[in-house]
Amino acid sequence: MWPAIGKLSEVARLSRLDLSGHYDPGGLHRVDFQELHGGDLLVVYEMGLARIDPNGSLCWQQVHDQLTARLDRLDGEVAWFHGEYEQFGFHLVDGRPIVP
Repeated sequence: MWPAIGKLSEVARLSRLDLSGHYDPGGLHRVDFQELHGGDLLVVYEMGLARIDPNGSLCWQQVHDQLTARLDRLDGEVAWFHGEYEQFGFHLVDGRPIVP
C-alpha cells in the first residue's frame, strides 16, 4: 500500500522532550516503526506514539509522561506499554489512552 518509490516528506511534528521550553538536543533517542493492519504505520518514540495512514496523513498523535516506557505488545486494537509505574495503553483506532 505504500509507494514503490520512497520519498522524504514531513508528515507531522512529533512532540518531544524539551527542557525549560528550549529544544533538548538529546531528544528522540528511540524511534520504532510498527506496521498495522490495513497498511497504517505506528511510530513509537520515547515520549509517545503516532499513527500514519498509507497516504502519509497523520491519523492521531499521543504523548505520555513515562520517558522510560517501552512498547510491550500490540494486542488487538491496543498498543500496550510497560511503564515505570504501571502498564498503560492507547487505542489504535483513535489514540485514546487506557489505564487498566
